[in-house]
Order: sequence, then C-alpha cells, then structure tokens
Amino acid sequence: MKTKCLVLGGLLLSFTSLVGATSPAPIAGRWAASMFFDGPGQYSYSSNLFQLHESLNDTAPEISFNFGSCASFCIGLAGDWNGDGIDTVGVYEPSINEFRLRNSNSTGAADIVFNFGTCGPSGCLPVVGDWDGNGVTSVGLYNPTTNQFQLRNSNTAGSADITFSYASCSGNACLPIAGRWTGAGFSATGFYNPATNQFFLRNTLSSGAADTTISFGQCGLNCLPVAGDWNGAGADIIGLYHLERHKFLLRSSNSAGPPSYAFFFNAIYIDGFEQ
Repeated sequence: MKTKCLVLGGLLLSFTSLVGATSPAPIAGRWAASMFFDGPGQYSYSSNLFQLHESLNDTAPEISFNFGSCASFCIGLAGDWNGDGIDTVGVYEPSINEFRLRNSNSTGAADIVFNFGTCGPSGCLPVVGDWDGNGVTSVGLYNPTTNQFQLRNSNTAGSADITFSYASCSGNACLPIAGRWTGAGFSATGFYNPATNQFFLRNTLSSGAADTTISFGQCGLNCLPVAGDWNGAGADIIGLYHLERHKFLLRSSNSAGPPSYAFFFNAIYIDGFEQ
C-alpha cells in the first residue's frame, strides 16, 4: 500500500481550490483478497464518495460508498489499517489535524479516530505507509514549509516516531507520496514536482538525496501523483492522475517512459465516444 494524498500548504490551499467540490482525487490499494495488484480509486470530498476499482481499465468501479463527513475540507487515504492484507479507506481533516480510518470498504462510522500533528488548515499534508514493516499501514505528515516528514508507527495520538527532512523544492511546490519502491518490507517516501514533471524517490526513511529521479508525464498541476503495485511484482510504482480528464497514467517500473497503463476512471460512453 502507499499514499495518494498531496498538496500545497500554501500547497494545501491551492489543492482545495484545484480539487474543490468538483474534482475527485486519486487513491490506490488492494481492495479485495482476490486482487494480486493494486487498483485505482477516487475520493470526492464534497459528497464523501469513495469509488474503488479492482481492474486497471475504464470499466465502472466495483465498490462505491460514502464515508468521512467533514466539517471542512478532507483528503482521502487508503491503507491496510488492521494488517489483514486488504486496503481500506480513511480521511484526514487538516483543519483539526484529525485522521478517521475505516477497516472495511463500506459506509459506516470510523473504526479509528485520532489527532496527530499541529499543522492546522494551511500546513501539513498526510502521507501513509508501513513505516516499520509490520504489515500495518500507519499515518504521517509532510510539512512543505520545512520539507520535513513526521511519521507514526501506530494509528494513535502521540509524537512522531520518525522525523527527517530532504528534497527541498522551490516554492514549496512538491507533493509527497509513499511506497515500497524496492519491494522491501517497509514503505519509504518520495515527491512529485509538478513544475518539472519529476518524481524523487528515497529508499530509506532518512535525510539525504533522492535515490531515484524520474521524469514522467507532461501535465504539471493538472495531475496529482499516485503510487501502487500495478503489476503485482511486489514493488510500488509511480503514476499520475489527470484531474480534468479523470484519467490514470501508470508506469510498470520506476523509470522514465510512456504510461504502461492509461485509462479513464469510470468512463462514460455516449454515441460510442468516451467522455
């Protein structure tokens, strides 16, 4: 599992205006035990609607439900919160620094609720991963002002267990992601810089330069980053989600090149043409 949450502290404010009430934002995960790879998903905060797809194509999503009513803007998350091998959803509400996680992909109350961090509505961005390799996804925050990650090894309130900074971006423009870039047993972090269409991935949870730098896509701020094990090989791979076209552009390796998978999410056909 990995994360798919992003944006702009100055960043977060820009993200809310960019995604706003109309554009869903991407998530990804292994939604069912029958899946051997990660599938795409969308979260629309205005309607609290999650849509999850078990295939890498433009057919209709198999799972659709509402979760995470927020007093203000929320960001959708996905992770294996209970270690059962299935990724389920969650939300982070920046205005109150609150995470709300659910252990099934269905409508209902949050199974886990806690506050973490003190960034406020225009500060930190959420990121989630299995930081200690114990099979359970836990939360973290990225502060774009200081380029600092603050990661927690349990889904409970408390101080960060892991803290480090790296990969300063001009104008606080980078968006954080996380994944098992090498197929190792734990998640590490990375960035996507929309200004340069570049991903910067680091293989350890420590300060330092990126281990892998990748140029991919040409959509800038029209796209948000997403990561997942798209081919079932055990490593998480980069991807992009085009906000205006609702289109996923996914690679099959962490390297430059054209999309290995490209499809519209929940495409609608009118008179034989994809809308």
